[in-house]
Amino acid sequence: MKDLLESIIDRGLSKGASFCEVRYFEERGSSVSVENGVAKILSSGILRGIGVRVIAN
Repeated sequence: MKDLLESIIDRGLSKGASFCEVRYFEERGSSVSVENGVAKILSSGILRGIGVRVIAN
C-alpha cells in the first residue's frame, strides 16, 4: 500500500502540482445482535479509503 500512495504523490508532483498529500485510513469493526439473550447476527467488516489533495498554481 505504501508504494501505491507514494506513486500517487509522485504522479501529482510530476504533473506540476506544488503540493500533493495522500491519506489512507482503515477501520475494522464487529457487531453482535442479541435477542432474548441469544446472539442472532454476528458480523464484521473492514472499511478502507484514500483521500488525495493536490495544489497546482
